[in-house]
Formats: sequence, structure tokens, C-alpha cells
Amino acid sequence: MNALLYLLQVTLSLAVFYGFYYIALRKETLFEANRIYLLCTLLLSLVLPFVNFSIIPEVIQPTMMSSIVFLESTAVSFSEELSTTALNNFHLSDVLLVGYVLVMGFMTSKLLIAFKKIERINKTASTVIIKDTTCLISEEVKSPFSFFRTIYLPQHYTYQEDELEEVIAHEKTHVEEYHSWDVLLIELVSIVLWIIPFIYLYKKALAEVHEYLADKAVLRISPWETYAQLLVNQQYRQLPNALAHQLIYSQLKNRLQMMTKSPSTITARLKYLGILPVALMTMMLVSFNYPDTINAKEDVPMETTVSVTGDSDLPIFPGCETENIADQQSCSAKKLNEYIGDNLVFPKSMEKEGIQGKVIAKFIVDSEGRVKDVTIAKSLHADADLAVLSLLIGMNEKIGQWAPATKDGKAVDAIMHLPVVFKY
Repeated sequence: MNALLYLLQVTLSLAVFYGFYYIALRKETLFEANRIYLLCTLLLSLVLPFVNFSIIPEVIQPTMMSSIVFLESTAVSFSEELSTTALNNFHLSDVLLVGYVLVMGFMTSKLLIAFKKIERINKTASTVIIKDTTCLISEEVKSPFSFFRTIYLPQHYTYQEDELEEVIAHEKTHVEEYHSWDVLLIELVSIVLWIIPFIYLYKKALAEVHEYLADKAVLRISPWETYAQLLVNQQYRQLPNALAHQLIYSQLKNRLQMMTKSPSTITARLKYLGILPVALMTMMLVSFNYPDTINAKEDVPMETTVSVTGDSDLPIFPGCETENIADQQSCSAKKLNEYIGDNLVFPKSMEKEGIQGKVIAKFIVDSEGRVKDVTIAKSLHADADLAVLSLLIGMNEKIGQWAPATKDGKAVDAIMHLPVVFKY
């Protein structure tokens, strides 16, 4: 699948799913349901572009026109020209790809640093039992937080007994409900798809839901007023780590509002039924193929066209050696055209995904006439690349040896470039 197309489809999916969450679900107190919604729609957005549903319009006859592969002119260069060719093949897309990977590397390094910081705290922290809960205390911890199965507290905390009970209850909720796995998932997704802005909205929304769930647990054992005062008093403490669940989260105002909000009614629960049409609409936008109206025609054979440019020094396709020198290149073009037409198949996956475009293959016809070192100089689709590679790699076995290129009367290796356009 084309990477740019995938990014666009994921962006569209996340936009639709997040839009529904923001409009319909964000202010409901069904926090568990909202957490499941955010996680499931995030994963669904990543998968939907790989799912394809074809809608085939009705036709008079059930047959479809065969895919047609047009083969453009074959350009030949010799080994001493290779460096110039390589430089000319460096495009803007390569620069963009390098930049994309560099940002991924930067974000990955930040994640690894966050892990290292927590690992360093684990090595130097002291273990204590507070409220029947195992905790680590360290001077490097400025505000309480949790990470996977561990709760971290400052070395010299000044909480009263009731405040400490609230802190532990808050962090135990993150631990027992495995919120750190959610955080790790969204961090990894944001590294790979950092360019999609809706990833960061998902990250913020998921972090808010985690805090709402933890606050809800605390309010079962503590009055709202005392817990709210604890949060207000702690909001200016230093936060330790982007991977960790902290007692204090930046959206304090939203959390205080949610704590005093009346529970969602049965009518509000009906909003979640809207997930089904939203998911269906997203699938239609991302995963369905709508082909143009198909004219009823009989099956037609694969068509190919090819022309070969150059002089008498070029390699000669097997079987054309006996032709007149003036006719050898046209014979080679015809034979190569026939070989490709007989052996190259338009991949079904590309038909389903509606993909067309060009593959440029590079190979060498060596001084003994054998095809070797077959590579793809310009990729289109994994299946198209594989089809062209298989076609060229199998050439030695299927047609035998070429008459090698000559230079100054001697047989030499010739670098061949074969552009293949896959087109309906």
C-alpha cells in the first residue's frame, strides 16, 4: 500500500472517530466506555486501510476486461555511467522520507530517555509499605505517579493521613486498570504516525479519561471538597515523566467539573449506539472501492508495448542474433514485448486497491549474456515489484542467454533499466 495513501486514510478515520467522541461522548461520565471507545477506534483506524470491500456494479455479462500493462521504452547505460544515474534518481520524496525517519528517531529517543529515568529511580529508590500498598520513594520524584505495577512517591512527602490515602487510591486505580499499557500504545503509535495531528488529540483524550477513572475511585472513599483541595495544592509540583500517570494532570479544571457532574442517564447511554453508523461511514470512506461503470465486454488478452533505444552495442534478445544488424533491435523489442506479455500478470491486489503506476527495474546483462543483479529502482506496490522481479529473474531459465553488449569489439556488462507501467 502507498504510504501517503495510508497516512491520509488513517487521518480521515481518526478525524471521524474523534469528532464523534468530542461531540457526543466527551462530557459523559461513562469513563470506562469512553476508554474502550478511544482504544478500539485507534486500533480500527490503523487497520481499516488494509481492509478492502469492492462494490461491483451490475453488468450485462459477468466478464471484466483484463488488466493491461504498458511497457515504456527501455533505457540502457553502461557501468561507467552508473554514478550519474544514481544521482539523478535521488528525488524530493527521498528527502521527505529521510526527514520523516529522523523525526521518528527523535521521538523514539525521547521515549527511551523516559524509560531510563524511571529505571534510574527504580535503582535508587527505597521500598515502603503504605496503606497495604508497596511503593517506591525517591528524591528524584517530585509528585506522586505510577508506572505499570509501581507507585512512586517523593522522598519527603508532607501529606496528611487522609491525603496519603487519597493519593494511594488514585495511583492504585492506574495500576489495577493497566493504564500504562494504554499510554505505551499511544506513544508507540504517535512515534510512527507523528505527522497525523489527531494522534495527539487521542493522546490527550485518553489521558483525561484515565484521570477521570482514578478520580472516581478516590471519591468512593473521600469527600469531594478535600480531594479537590489536594489537587489544587499539588498542581504546581514538578511532573516527572511523560510515560507516567501523575496525581496532577494539566486539565485540572475539567477533572473538577467531572467530579461534580451528575452520572450519565440511560438516555446518554444511547449515544453509544451511534458508534455503529460512525464506524460504517468510516469504513465506506476508507475501505470501499467504487469502480467506474463497467462496460460489458468479452475478455481481452494482455497487451504490452515496448521500444528499445540504442545502437548495435546493445544486448540482443535470444533468437534475434540471426537477424540483420539493422533489424536486431526491433526484433529484440518485439521478442521482449512477447515475453513480458506472456509472463507478466497484473496483481489482483492492485486491482482491488485501484493502484496504477510505474515500476522501474534495473538489471545487468553480463558479458556472457546472463541476466543478473535484478533490483527495483522505483517501487510502486509490493506485489507489482514482486511480479517484475520474478519476470526478470526467471528470464535466464525461460529464454536462455542474450547476445551480450559489445564495446570496442569486446563483450561487456550492460546495465538495463526497464520501466513497467501498470495501467487499467
